[in-house]
Amino acid sequence: MRGYFSVFILSFLFVSIAILSGYKSESSSTGCNSPPEIVVLKPSENDNIENPPVSVEFTAIQNSTDLTSIDLSKVTAIIRDNMNKTIYTFSETYENKVTFTGLPLNNNDFGVKRVYLDVRGFNYFYNMALDNIWVKIFFPKEAKNHPYPSGSQPNTPNWYFYWGQDVPAPSTLTRREYNPNSASANDEIGYWYPTLNGWTYIIIYDGCKSSRREGWTDYHACTAVMAHENKHEEDFRQVVWGGEPFDPNKDQDKNFLRDEWESDSNNFYIFAGCVDSYTRYNVCYKRWAETRAADIEENYPDKSSTNDWLSPGSNY
Repeated sequence: MRGYFSVFILSFLFVSIAILSGYKSESSSTGCNSPPEIVVLKPSENDNIENPPVSVEFTAIQNSTDLTSIDLSKVTAIIRDNMNKTIYTFSETYENKVTFTGLPLNNNDFGVKRVYLDVRGFNYFYNMALDNIWVKIFFPKEAKNHPYPSGSQPNTPNWYFYWGQDVPAPSTLTRREYNPNSASANDEIGYWYPTLNGWTYIIIYDGCKSSRREGWTDYHACTAVMAHENKHEEDFRQVVWGGEPFDPNKDQDKNFLRDEWESDSNNFYIFAGCVDSYTRYNVCYKRWAETRAADIEENYPDKSSTNDWLSPGSNY
């Protein structure tokens, strides 16, 4: 920093931003009426892909005030969202390069943000802005450099981590997992299944990231698949088991279905033509459940314009 920055107080001065140390800016813009610059937090081949640094260089427009008398240990770089929420912070900036480490925890921390370089006053009661710029931040699709909260599945791609936040797994589900294979043996990119001890799982296959539906973005199609699988869990817990815990004593034929619900005359149409335990679950029940889940998927709302911060993606 040392003389490279100047304070802007009397006018709105926008400055250029560059991504260093293996990162790059996809476009460049300056001026008060310029659109946000696009920044992709993208590791290079030489970076540690699990937790790479993000370096942002501010090139300040010179003004009448220099920074030679400012205590540089009190300089703080901040990325804030539109509600002034702090997303990244890096203190004690001694050069004109600011480094933020890792990616944010939440999908909604991406998108249009503003980067500030502030210096805190000697009395710690005010901040003085040294520099700022609007940016539009995206994450790389295939990289695996997102945060890993305690208990989360290791080694998962960014698209799975961030898109999955927009379609949370049901609380009754034992676990939702990412599978690096493109699809299941039956060519499914999403799969829900129960076990005889009452545990339930959802598998999201790697092929979900580029699932195809005419007129839909990858984000829209994949999150709809996640909602489809969530519907299977909801029907199993709330309809088949009526909100009660799974009880193997109430499933005497060992086909995952509560005997009372299975034999209910109101459900005769579901099991018509299925005469044994195996086909009653694997043919008739699955056919009924797939119809209900397909309706959810077909009508799943498109939130791409506000939630898809993938690079490349629908907003990039």
